[in-house]
Amino acid sequence: MSLKATSIHEYFGELTDPRSNSYTRHLLMDILVIALCATIGGAEGFNDIELYGRMKETWFRTFLDLPNGIPSHDTFNRVFSLLSPEEFSKCFINWTQSLAKKLEGVVAIDGKTLRRSFSSASKTTALHMVSAWSSENKLVLGQIRTAAKSNEITAIPELISMLDIEGCTVTIDAMGCQKDIAQKIIDSNADYVLGLKGNQGNTLDAAEFLFKCEEKDNFRTCLISFTTNINMVQSVKKVKGWILMRQSYPSDVTREQFETISYHFETFRKVTRPRKYDLYDIFCACLYVLKGGCTWRGLPHDFPNWQTAYHYFQMWSKKDDIEEISFLDKVMRELVMSERIMLGREPNTSMLIVDSKSVKNADTAEEKGYDARKKLQA
Repeated sequence: MSLKATSIHEYFGELTDPRSNSYTRHLLMDILVIALCATIGGAEGFNDIELYGRMKETWFRTFLDLPNGIPSHDTFNRVFSLLSPEEFSKCFINWTQSLAKKLEGVVAIDGKTLRRSFSSASKTTALHMVSAWSSENKLVLGQIRTAAKSNEITAIPELISMLDIEGCTVTIDAMGCQKDIAQKIIDSNADYVLGLKGNQGNTLDAAEFLFKCEEKDNFRTCLISFTTNINMVQSVKKVKGWILMRQSYPSDVTREQFETISYHFETFRKVTRPRKYDLYDIFCACLYVLKGGCTWRGLPHDFPNWQTAYHYFQMWSKKDDIEEISFLDKVMRELVMSERIMLGREPNTSMLIVDSKSVKNADTAEEKGYDARKKLQA
């Protein structure tokens, strides 16, 4: 009697049988077909698989050999414990993708710890599996076990590599919100929706800010350039632990210019706890008030609060008893000098001739002279 081959025979045919031929009473393909059908039917253990097989034995004999009847639950347990997980996973994924035909829609990837999979006697931890679920086909596309002393972050890219997710939307919880995972999905020509929680504070703050900006424009230009459309500060990005999420102003210095004098600010006074505000933003707030002439209470709200900016301004404006110059004047002079040097000019400004009837000569002036025409001293 010629039995009809199933799709399981086709895709699991290359699976290696780990048993010795001399002690084999049941065919590997019979064991696999019964186990898979029973699992789909709701079986939760090897006892359930044996019971399912005996209840459906007449049906199974229409396309399986079953030379010695239905295998016992011990046989199912022993065979599956000997199978190569990598080989079985590869065959299983190819089989499920053939059933799904063209994979499309949402593919949800999530990890779960299997109940009662740990063993106190052998001191083994619980089994943690990462699964890919096709919402369109109502089917598990693949599973992979997380490595020992590892987590889902390392297992998810391996699972994605096994699947053909082109054109799909992959959803992962906050555990999978990683750059490498997102890039892996993009390389597979798929889209992604990643969960984001407070454990990634900087990224969460940036995402919330972007949504607030888009909400003002009714989300009409979600792929805008912030430097041109909303006039953001050098884009929203992380710079030395700080997220730049502030509108730029004409009074601002660039981040690169501030780096040339930042060590003065860091060593101005001893810091005993992490800073709440970026000194760059506070310095720009002081420049905004000095150049614009507004009141401290009129400082724009995207700067640090005006009380903080004013507190720093008071500290930086105190004159040093020795040099008789304030800290703020000192860093501003150094900033101007560094910019002049970068432009190929002399560090100090050139001689100034003032057209006035009365000129007060500064004691520090290196060159003095007279305007012969107007008889003015300079």
